[in-house]
Amino acid sequence: MRRSYLLCALVLGACSTDTFNAGDDGGADATDDVPPINGGDGGVDAKLDVTVEAAQPRYCAGIDAQFCADFDKPGDPAMGFASPTEDGGYVLSFVDGGVSPPTAAKVDVAASSPGYATIGAAISGNASTSTELDFKIFIKDFQSGPYPPVSMFVFGIAGGESYVYTLTYGSGVWTLSNLSNTKSQQLSGTVPVDQWADVKVQVGLSNTSGSVVLTISAGNDSASASLQGPTLPTVSAAPVVLSLGVISSAALSQSPSVFYDNVVVYSK
Repeated sequence: MRRSYLLCALVLGACSTDTFNAGDDGGADATDDVPPINGGDGGVDAKLDVTVEAAQPRYCAGIDAQFCADFDKPGDPAMGFASPTEDGGYVLSFVDGGVSPPTAAKVDVAASSPGYATIGAAISGNASTSTELDFKIFIKDFQSGPYPPVSMFVFGIAGGESYVYTLTYGSGVWTLSNLSNTKSQQLSGTVPVDQWADVKVQVGLSNTSGSVVLTISAGNDSASASLQGPTLPTVSAAPVVLSLGVISSAALSQSPSVFYDNVVVYSK
């Protein structure tokens, strides 16, 4: 059966380097319509806010973490990531706007065909007893129509697809599952769309058990799910890998856009 993924991803797992690759090639700036900034109306006032705040320190300047990307380095918004990989008319670009100005990453989906648009990065250091991914996401023009399975992010630990986790939408249901689809859990609550939302993914490891917990929230909307994860001896020497983007092995019925900002990986 064909699977399709709308992917916003941190992977701690063994994946093809065609999708999850490391590097610091960066990318060029692009301009486009952007979602509201910090809940604003996206109009003239919001654009002025970007101009005023652009002179302030970058978001990542105040973050002590294993990895941080705010897409705001002048001339190189993709700093820390490899160059985007794209196919099937899917496009990953860097646009004005976002939670921290001036720039956010954006994926445009071409509904008429399968395709992908991703960026990836290798995170220094290995998996530890506690690894966490935090980021902002704006799922724009996403309807509850007849999508095939659409994955909004991936998070795992090197050692196999069973340790790579996805947030998937399909047939009106949001699901947390591993990439091998051997385990899954439907999210409880309301997944926020058409607004900036906070995503937190926590992987906890011990010698005898492991857990993966996802929460996504914005305003009064919140949803969460949890899965059993790998044990620490299984993956203690495994690297952490990060990927953001959209992958679909089938044509979608609609053309949503997905924005990302302020991506942080913590390891303890």
